[in-house]
Amino acid sequence: MYPVSAQWAQLVDGSHRPVTTAQSWYGQSVTASLDVVDGSYSASFDGDKVRQSMSLEVDERDGELLPVAATDPLAPYGQQVSVRQAIHVGDWAQDVPVGTFLIDNPEPRGEWVTHHGRALRMGGKVSLQCPDRMTRLSEAALSGLVQPLSGATVASETARLCQGLVPVDLSTIPALS
Repeated sequence: MYPVSAQWAQLVDGSHRPVTTAQSWYGQSVTASLDVVDGSYSASFDGDKVRQSMSLEVDERDGELLPVAATDPLAPYGQQVSVRQAIHVGDWAQDVPVGTFLIDNPEPRGEWVTHHGRALRMGGKVSLQCPDRMTRLSEAALSGLVQPLSGATVASETARLCQGLVPVDLSTIPALS
């Protein structure tokens, strides 16, 4: 659980203005700040693992975020969305991270115009379905038995098997480092 101030704990049940912010990431770079207009979050436990998912609807006024090319901010080719939730009361505010999710299945909605024979989108909204990053591990299931490297530890094997799929930092677990 993310640590919050005592003021957060008191205000979250009372009158406040929630604000959701999100950024699109590709690799280690922020590609866009997203104007979130609606969304939902869910988490479930199936007895084996916790699954999170996020549905977002973002404002797309100028057509710059549209997933047309593989490297566009909302394309589903490795792009991720990092979401934070804040509460504002008067001039006080605090935000907490909700999570970082994969961008999957973006659905543009809006008006199209023709310009020099090409169809162009002129703003609107884009709906995003965003599973958690652990989906990558499920999709990259091992195709057979894999023998650990000689001298490997639990920490080194976990890091090796997750490399390139999800970030792993086991340095805070003394028994594994």
